[in-house]
Amino acid sequence: MRPCCPGCTAGRPEHVVTDASGRQWRFEMHHFCGPIVLRQDGQPKATQPGSRSPFWPAFEAWQAARKT
Repeated sequence: MRPCCPGCTAGRPEHVVTDASGRQWRFEMHHFCGPIVLRQDGQPKATQPGSRSPFWPAFEAWQAARKT
């Protein structure tokens, strides 16, 4: 997958969130693009979660916890 900007080429820390059904989602947090969900091998998934994905409530809870 082609990086969206030069900042995407550098390794970023991986984060893991767990949704309401217990599924774990691995992602990198990009300062401009936002969260980039990763495959098992650490590469960005070809298709990112849609707006109704259970990833988003889990991500929002993670983000809120970071701000406190």
